[in-house]
Parts: sequence; C-alpha cells; structure tokens
Amino acid sequence: MAGIADQHQNLEVFNYFKRTSHAERRTQLASLAAQPITTQIKQIGSLDTWAHEYRRFEVPNNKVDQVAALERLAEQLRTERSLAEDSLKIAVQINDLPPSKRQQYNERLREHPDLHPEWNECFVRLYTAAEWAVERWARTAKLECIDLNIANRFGPQDYRIDGRNVDVKTTISVGRPELKSYWSPDNLETGEIICAVRSTLKNRDEGMSEHRIQGIFHSHAYDNISVPLTYFQLNNNLFNPCYFHTPKAFFGVKGPPDIQVPHIDADVTDYCIANGKYLAAIFYLPSEDPAALLRKALPPCQRDFVPVAAELIKRKLRHLLSHYLADYCLSKIKNKESIDTDAVTHVLWSICEPYPDQELFLRTLLQASAILPIVRCAHHPDEGVERMNIEVAWGERGRLILRARCPTNRTLSTTFLAYSWKTLETLVYGGPGISVCDAPDCGCLTHMYDGRKIGRRYCSRYGDHRPNNSPLSRIFF
Repeated sequence: MAGIADQHQNLEVFNYFKRTSHAERRTQLASLAAQPITTQIKQIGSLDTWAHEYRRFEVPNNKVDQVAALERLAEQLRTERSLAEDSLKIAVQINDLPPSKRQQYNERLREHPDLHPEWNECFVRLYTAAEWAVERWARTAKLECIDLNIANRFGPQDYRIDGRNVDVKTTISVGRPELKSYWSPDNLETGEIICAVRSTLKNRDEGMSEHRIQGIFHSHAYDNISVPLTYFQLNNNLFNPCYFHTPKAFFGVKGPPDIQVPHIDADVTDYCIANGKYLAAIFYLPSEDPAALLRKALPPCQRDFVPVAAELIKRKLRHLLSHYLADYCLSKIKNKESIDTDAVTHVLWSICEPYPDQELFLRTLLQASAILPIVRCAHHPDEGVERMNIEVAWGERGRLILRARCPTNRTLSTTFLAYSWKTLETLVYGGPGISVCDAPDCGCLTHMYDGRKIGRRYCSRYGDHRPNNSPLSRIFF
C-alpha cells in the first residue's frame, strides 16, 4: 500500500508541475533549496526526480551538488575496487613462464618426492605458476621484484618485492574449488610476510591454471591497533582468507587522484545514511567522525563493533576490516548474541568490501549465526541452544568447527558448522541435504555424496572407514 501511495503522490506532483509555468517553477525550486534535503525530496517525490528537477530548471542547489559529488566518489571507489580485484586474477600457461621460472619448474619436477606420479607434474606446475603470478602482479604494479629462488630455491622467502622479502603460499584445487587455509610454520617464530595465492585447475590435463592473489599478511601491519583479536590471532600458523589484505594497500601502490568532494551538510549525510545511499563514499570522507556515522547507520546489536571499525578508518587501515569482522562474528556466535546480516553486508562492508574468498568465509559465519536459534541438542531434542555452551574448534588444515555442548551430558555435543572431509565443502546445520548424525553419542553433521551419507571422518556410522594409505591425502602446500 505504501508503494501505491508513493506513486499517487508522485503523480500529483507531476500534474502540479504541468500546471506551473517555467518561471513559477524556478521560483518555487529556489525557495525550496533552502530547506533540509528530506523536506525537499518529500515535496518533489524522490531523490532522482528531485535532482532532475533542479538540473532541468537550472536552479542552483548546494545539496544537489553534494549528492552528485557523493555519487561520483562512490562510482570511483567501485571502479578502483573492480580494477584492483581484476589485477589479482591471473591465468598462467606453462609456456608463459620465463626461462628462469621454467628452469625452477624442471628442477622441482626432478626433485619433488614422487608420492603420486600422475599428480606430481600438476602440483609442481601449479605452485610454480602461483609464484610467477605474484611476480607478474608486482611488475605490473611497477614494483621492484627479485626472484630469490634463482639463487636459493630452498630459502624461506620466494621474492624481494619493493625491498621486502615475501614468502608465497598457495593452496591447490583441481576439479573442485574449495576454501582452504594457508599454512606457515615459520610465522610463529619469524613473523614473515606472507603472500597467499589460491590456485585452481579444472582437471590435470587442463593447460591453463587460474590464480587469485588473496593478499598479504604481516603481523606488523597491526602494530598500532589497540583492539585485540580473540580467535583469529596474529601469532598463528594457519590463516583463513580474512587474514589477507590487498597487496596494493601493503605496498602503498597509488591509485588515481582523489576526487575533490565539497563539504557535505549534516542533513545530506543523515538522509543518505537513513536511506542506505552512498555509504562507501560517506565513510571515505575525511571530515566526518566515523564513530558518529556508524552509530547512526548500525542497529543497536552491532554498535559494539563501532570502536573497532572507527579505529581502522581513522588509522587508514580499513583494509584489515575483514579480519576483525570475522573475529567479531565468531565472538558473537560464541556468546550467542545476534548478528544483523544486513548491517554487516550493507553498512560494514561499505567501509571496505571483502574480496570473494573473504566474503565466502564471512557469509559462512553469518549463516552459522542465523541458524543458531534453531539448533537442538542431537541427544536430547527437547534441549535448545539456550542452555548449551558454544565451542570453537579447529579441524584439519585449520578449518573452523562449531559445536554446541549438551547441557545434560557434557561429553556430548552437536555440531552446527563443519566441513566435509570428502568434498571439503562447508556444512551448516539445517542446510539443504545436511542433517545431524543419528549414530549414538556422535552429533556430527552429515551430507549426501554419490548416493551415500557422509559424516565426519571418524564417525562410527558415516565416517571414512577405508585404510588411510593414500599419500595424496597428506600433500599440503
């Protein structure tokens, strides 16, 4: 009904305009321009119609100019983001490798342990191509890039980029894309600079491999931040995609000149926040208090994240937002506190939009939060999550597992977020084809694969009961 009423109002306004002379309309618009933006738009009908009318009748209006400036800034931010993301996706054929990299590839083929002959060449090709993808990005960004593997292929770092030694880590997926963690055994001791790459291949015989540079992780990037991390800490050796931020930010690669934005009136800012307009541009304005803006834009249940987000904005470290947001979401789940998905995706992501794998990881946490109220104890169905403690665990390769501990028998639990050891896909309680295991004293999540039910690897009923003699399952790059 509200939509019909708005259409009726716009029709009345349109008919009124038709009965008004050009001179009268200019006079009316000039008088209206002194009013708050909400009053102006209400009088005219909509944001687009309002801006169109002032341009059509060539009547000056500072608020129209301010909204236009925000629109231009928002478009520039979208364009820069799109270009940055495209630059991190690099396709490589083996013949693309320069002679030095091709030599490393051939030497690795000879030296790599021949654990599984038909996969040996595939793996060596992918992680060598991943290194070359990083080098290509650095050279395209006009950064000095020295391949340290030429002098020592067994050294701890692979490249010196812009004067800083970098270790390239890659995850490999053949046939089935998956969201893996990155492993660095040296990070706990050395705090090395890690560049993560996700490498995928449709099948072993495919000539073209795809490489997405996830970004850079370096613990010193967090030195000036006062907010601690609870779950995804810096002194770690397993990293999910939210740990990594764009190499452009880390190496200080300059983008196009900033658009000069005029002073934005408070009523214009308030209108845009209330209507979800140009939020990325508004959070980018240096003259605005980010904490005040966030308190206006976020619902009460998410205002406890304001100090974190405001500090990242003020310190020009907004590219670290996904890391802190993942930690925050997990803390909210652990404490059984609500998360407003729209507040995260529409407001907080306007500060710094996550890259694809970061978004996938964050959406998994949001999904786990959304289903939490319906979780029931697998062993006592009359028990809801209200009396159950939430436990955070880490599976193989650092994959996140969430369980609700049974309040009646503390030795039992119900899993509501896990991953499949068979397909490596993420499993969330209540998802399509996903159910809680019916084996006694288990409570794992199961899913269907190739016509049979799959539970956790060590489930007594639906687990992996084959002899674990495949050397391929132990390969990890």
